Amino acid sequence: MILLILAINTGMVGLDVDYLIHSDIGTFNNEFEQNAFPHRFDNNSWGWSWSASMAQDNILIGVMNINGDQHEEKGDLSMDLVFRARIFEVGYLLDLYYMLAFLKVGGGYSHVHLKAYSYSDSTTFFGVLNDPGESANLTASSFSLSGSVGFLIPLADFIAVHLTGGYIYGLNEPNWKFANGKELYEDPGMDLRHTYIKVGVLMGEFGR
Repeated sequence: MILLILAINTGMVGLDVDYLIHSDIGTFNNEFEQNAFPHRFDNNSWGWSWSASMAQDNILIGVMNINGDQHEEKGDLSMDLVFRARIFEVGYLLDLYYMLAFLKVGGGYSHVHLKAYSYSDSTTFFGVLNDPGESANLTASSFSLSGSVGFLIPLADFIAVHLTGGYIYGLNEPNWKFANGKELYEDPGMDLRHTYIKVGVLMGEFGR
């Protein structure tokens, strides 16, 4: 049996691949269809994120980020849809011989960012200046709660791999705004609730 931090006192930093399942993307797509936009977004997305935490006496305290990105292009209008969340967590670590299991709960915020842009049809310098294309950056945010379970397996004294699954619950329907803070009206009704899976590498002190 590997002695896995029975009296844990270490910091951990992680790099993860994130997979998100969006529970309300259908509502978002329906609004696009009703307004004659051909763009449709998937109910899942991928991204990269980092995390940082401290553990002592099997109690875990830290911050977790979750990211997912999509790109949709129809005609001359492209859209980037980006989901972000930052959750401050507390949890408990349980020693299971060759691995550690954990349960975490937390709160923070999540937001969705939509960038819509078109490019100029011109291929000359001054043609582009006369018709540079257009772009709009829109953001909606929500306070959120999260719960997750997972496990980590040490590969060496200072590195481990982990698998985490959880759910983010948006506490309110987000209001869409421009990047400068000006509010938008008649925005699509949408919540920020996601199921997520994270796979990644943790660096810390996992042996003695």
